[in-house]
Amino acid sequence: MTMNKTEWTERTNKIGWTDVPVTVNRLLTIFNGNGTGWISKPTDESKMEELTKMTEGDIKSGMTWLNARSKEYAFSFKNAHGYSRSVQYVILNVPYTRYQQYGGNYRGITSTIRWNQFNCDLDVKEWQAVVDEHWDKRDTIKNDEELRQQMNAYHQLERRVKQAEDDAKKVLSTDEIRQGALKTFDSYRCGCSGSSHGAWSFGLSYSTRYIVDDASSWPYRESGYKDGDLITPDWVALSKEISADTSITDDTIRQGLHELAIRYTRAHQALWQASSNWHNIMNDIYNKMKEMIE
Repeated sequence: MTMNKTEWTERTNKIGWTDVPVTVNRLLTIFNGNGTGWISKPTDESKMEELTKMTEGDIKSGMTWLNARSKEYAFSFKNAHGYSRSVQYVILNVPYTRYQQYGGNYRGITSTIRWNQFNCDLDVKEWQAVVDEHWDKRDTIKNDEELRQQMNAYHQLERRVKQAEDDAKKVLSTDEIRQGALKTFDSYRCGCSGSSHGAWSFGLSYSTRYIVDDASSWPYRESGYKDGDLITPDWVALSKEISADTSITDDTIRQGLHELAIRYTRAHQALWQASSNWHNIMNDIYNKMKEMIE
């Protein structure tokens, strides 16, 4: 592949291009971007983080491929799939040759290739330095990233617990359930339709979390529940939704799961108690109304 020719020429046709291998495309995306531009140029550290997501073999073979061709060939890129943000890098087929920037009657993808073409001989030397430095830091970077992902998973569980606690604070008291029923039926008595939530407003939703609203729907299809039944929770299974999260393996982070699981269970116990109150009060009202009508 080596040639004595060192001067670059430009043409308007008969060059063509070939997609670079997948591993090379990944490396070029890390070092040269995805073609959409950067708000801020990525640091060497961020590039190293991306490199740790590739296998060592892919990095070595990809850099070998680039080092063998970057002096003699120009590169370019195109969108891989229509308007996708992913990018497909290509290598021009003729050594030491680029598309003439102006004057050619370029159409379609050829115009894109011409506009995006670049040389990367000097850049590859800088990229290789980043790759070489990353080998010494690779294990540390991967461990830090793994810890970061586990902390993100923990914070997601925290938000889930906090949401349950917030929901539990919005349930209706037994008196509010009774008064809401009276006000709702009074509106009906006066010919007013009002909100579908009645006088309870959105407190109805929080206070009926454990009431079966449609026994034919998927969650209840095999359960034996009927419409209006009070659901009996599996408290152990509910607690394990938090405490047994398998995405968190770090012992230090896992120490906080027990307390989160307790908070989560308590919040759902409050939601269940509100549903139980609703179930008892509304069933009593319904049965009396049914007796009067029948």
